[in-house]
Amino acid sequence: MHFIRKPKDFISGALFLAAGIAVIAISSGYDFGTPRRMGPGFFPVVMGGLLCLLAVLIMIRGLVGSVEEMEPLNAQALRGAVMVLGGSLIYGILIRPAGMIPATIILVLMGAFATKGYGLKAAIVTAVVLAAISAIVFVELLGQPIPLLGSMFGY
Repeated sequence: MHFIRKPKDFISGALFLAAGIAVIAISSGYDFGTPRRMGPGFFPVVMGGLLCLLAVLIMIRGLVGSVEEMEPLNAQALRGAVMVLGGSLIYGILIRPAGMIPATIILVLMGAFATKGYGLKAAIVTAVVLAAISAIVFVELLGQPIPLLGSMFGY
């Protein structure tokens, strides 16, 4: 693998490419529509295609320029991955029973604690503000049928 000059960029690009291809494959069964009358498959296919394009550019960047050594995987990097991916998974699990506001707060707090040095006070303020903005935008303005507080809270 001597032709890969920046392994982090190349591997990141490969992961993005795999995600983009998966999105296109999954959404290809939906009606695509036209730009004027978009079907349910239009947005995911276009976004998956753009992700693939970005992935290829990142992979090319990993093949040119000066050689960079890839740092070994350490506990801090693993912690970040587990917290971010785990937060997304927990959000998906909690959105219906707990509601959007608690699920968003937990998601943001887990993301904040993915790195060291993010203070508890700043994390709480960020989580509450993002939960409120999400509730206003998605539920009130866009009318999405997402419970703000779910059945866990008697709603």
